[in-house]
Amino acid sequence: MITDILTNSAGEILVNNGDIIIANGANQAIKSVITTRKGGNKFEPISGVGILDYVNSTTPTVALNRIVLGELNQVGINADLQAADIKTLLADEISS
Repeated sequence: MITDILTNSAGEILVNNGDIIIANGANQAIKSVITTRKGGNKFEPISGVGILDYVNSTTPTVALNRIVLGELNQVGINADLQAADIKTLLADEISS
């Protein structure tokens, strides 16, 4: 389990009764790795997928899934994501 400070879809820290909410942030961490381009995180510059770069690409779904899972494993997240799971996590970015 990844414990993290939770944020909303706008990136603002979630607060409840004046306290910062700290909880399971696995989905938040996965979303961060998938949306961040390589070099976009100064603490882990070699990690990131940059999923929005693949929106109009001809990269097969199987290859993209392999890229995503490889990046998640690289930062210590063992996940078995399918394309539908990725779309659910990225609903805000896809609709914009």
